[in-house]
Amino acid sequence: MTKYVVGATRPVGSPDHDDENIAHYQRTIDTLDALKHPKNVGDITKEKLADYDAVYISGGHGAMEDLPHSNEMTRVVRWILEADMKLAVVCHGQSALLPLRDSEASGRWPAVR
Repeated sequence: MTKYVVGATRPVGSPDHDDENIAHYQRTIDTLDALKHPKNVGDITKEKLADYDAVYISGGHGAMEDLPHSNEMTRVVRWILEADMKLAVVCHGQSALLPLRDSEASGRWPAVR
């Protein structure tokens, strides 16, 4: 399955170095201890968030289902925007931004630069 996914993301006509790339990704993942111990977004405080330079929200179908309904994630994203931190969202990760509309009748979105 992994080889299929890597192959499907490779540009058409590009060289097939999938086995080498998979081995590289696996070595990288195996050496990054933080990836083995993901943080629970509910445990993130404003103080802990200040230790980061930026936040990356990945996508996927799970993100689409979970992120817009997570009060904890909405709270963290609001803190990110208030602190003017860098925020990157990819693919369905943008669903984390859906609950950010204000509660006023205008339904405006926060300003993003």
